[in-house]
Amino acid sequence: MNSRWVSSFLFLAACSSTTPPAGDAASGESSVTPDASTEPTPVTFTDTVSMFHLNVQEYGWLSDSADLVTKVMDLFDSLNLRLDIYLTTWMVDEYETKYPKLLTRILTTPNVSVSYHTRPPKPYRANFTDKDGHDWYGLWNMDAQKQYDEVKLFESFGVDLTTGQRTTAEGGFVKLKRLYGRAPYVAGDEADGQQMQTSVDKVFKDLGVSFVIGHGSEANEGDMRNGIPMKPEVIDAKVFNRDSSLDGDTCILSENGKDVYDCEMARCASAQKKPCTVAFKMHDNDFIADDSWWLTVYAKKTPPWKPSTTSPKLSTEAKATMWNRYEQIVRRAAESQATYGNVGARDWAKRLK
Repeated sequence: MNSRWVSSFLFLAACSSTTPPAGDAASGESSVTPDASTEPTPVTFTDTVSMFHLNVQEYGWLSDSADLVTKVMDLFDSLNLRLDIYLTTWMVDEYETKYPKLLTRILTTPNVSVSYHTRPPKPYRANFTDKDGHDWYGLWNMDAQKQYDEVKLFESFGVDLTTGQRTTAEGGFVKLKRLYGRAPYVAGDEADGQQMQTSVDKVFKDLGVSFVIGHGSEANEGDMRNGIPMKPEVIDAKVFNRDSSLDGDTCILSENGKDVYDCEMARCASAQKKPCTVAFKMHDNDFIADDSWWLTVYAKKTPPWKPSTTSPKLSTEAKATMWNRYEQIVRRAAESQATYGNVGARDWAKRLK
């Protein structure tokens, strides 16, 4: 028998037969009961609503990431706005050991909805592995059940950033679920190919996710993918982007954050289906470096990788420009709540119950 299948069998057996004191690594069941004080104040779903997403993934410049996330949370807390924070598995690990107070703040702040994002070297991540020669782990040669089993193991245990292989430590979606006290609301789990996406989605559905997300297409309230609600998102406003050719969004060309916000919300207000959702998206690395750490390290699609590699930092001027424009967008959202509501994934989950 292939050693990988032996390893997988042993991991699956361990998942079903052991229960660590802090929680079950296979199911993500939590031993933590969230405090009632973490419930946010109610929101109003107007016909057009905004969401703010921050993808936290900058392993290469970790202290800068922690400083940036703190700064963003301070801004949103001061304005009483909703913020969705998406964490990768390695950022959960790093914040837990090096910035535990920040991780606790993320997990317990009332206006923050915690979600999860897959990234390389997870071997099922979109645009990283495929059937045409970039399948370093062999997932594309497996049937649907074996794919499901492997993905569930990857979402139950840690990942070695050099080899891409699983570790024996708790990790992935399951670890974040235990720490959060419930399943993260959204899984950014895009995969290539219908069978692979179905296998990946089924894992996250079984682990209790409320929504999945898909880029490049509109998602309205009630839309589904593989039996899981899609997170509503009609306009994907990539605030970090200055090139409208990527998706035809000319609103982002403005240097003035208020104009960006007004333009995006007006676009959405003309949509036929209500509520129409604009998701304003940023990554922590957009404020820090020329490119993201994971794109820098995993551009080469086969192991071994060098996780110590970093992208060059932005200049002081470029950092200030990026932050000032973003802050203008956020403050405009706070000023406009009577017209355009501001919601988080937690609010959508409550609405769709």
